[in-house]
Amino acid sequence: MKEKGSEMFWEWEPRMIDRVHTEVAVQLGTETQHWKDDIVQLDKKVTECEEIVDGCRIEAHSKIVECETKIAELLERTKFIESTKMATCRVDKCELDEGSWPQLGGAQPCNIVDQGQVREIIVKAVNQHQEEDKEIEARKNNLVLYNIPERQAERHDIRVMADRDFIKTMCDDVAGIQVTDSDILKCVRLGAFTTDKIRPTLITLVDGDVKENVLRMGKDLGLSGNRYNKIGISNDYTPLQREENRKLLAEAKAEILSQGDLPENYKLFVSRRNTKPQVIKRKRYKATTQPVQLDSAAIPAPNASIPAPIGANQAPTLASQDS
Repeated sequence: MKEKGSEMFWEWEPRMIDRVHTEVAVQLGTETQHWKDDIVQLDKKVTECEEIVDGCRIEAHSKIVECETKIAELLERTKFIESTKMATCRVDKCELDEGSWPQLGGAQPCNIVDQGQVREIIVKAVNQHQEEDKEIEARKNNLVLYNIPERQAERHDIRVMADRDFIKTMCDDVAGIQVTDSDILKCVRLGAFTTDKIRPTLITLVDGDVKENVLRMGKDLGLSGNRYNKIGISNDYTPLQREENRKLLAEAKAEILSQGDLPENYKLFVSRRNTKPQVIKRKRYKATTQPVQLDSAAIPAPNASIPAPIGANQAPTLASQDS
């Protein structure tokens, strides 16, 4: 009996060893593949981070070059002012104060800006530029929507939910864009709530791709029926950008008037896709038609004979208006 059990043991031992080896190899292969997949994902993330860092480095370099150019221009201006002051105030080594100069033609004496004031102006300009860049970056995924119907419910959460649902439905109906709740990070109304005014709606989207899709949809809203044709979409500009836009649009309207045309005949908007903003001008085409009116004298009596057909050199008397 012991010999038979020993023989069975020696017969099953290699099989058990092979089975254990196989299972261990399968498990190690699965775990190795998981590690390989994790390494591939990490490599992709590292590549994306490197691309982002490179983009930020290029942008930062361009900003530094722009600031250095402005500083160089201001320093050149400072040198010119200082040289002018030296040439006018130190003739033959004789220093004269500003009060000793006569006023010509009733003009007020000019105040020479010293180098410390110039540095202060430069620092202030650079700080304002940096703050503006931060503000633009914070608003880059924002959009402002106008004339979105506003619920009159007293509860704030109900109004916000209604706004979100309307925006998602509008994107799907007009352009077939599937916008989910996770794509809309923030949805708020601008201004105090009143019952007699529709406030603009500010939304923050999850990334730039979703924002661009929704923004491109704006050109189709005018042809999308009564529910959406009053709605407008624009970028969320900073106060400085809005002021600059107003000036550019005012200049464009003045130019149109100087050409003998009316600004109402054009659709004007400011594009900021490039470094320098520019006004885009598109002609409006309004097709206005009037019903055809026939001259009563040209209508024959019931018993009158039918007149001959109108020849090539004749035309019927019609009241019409060019589109």
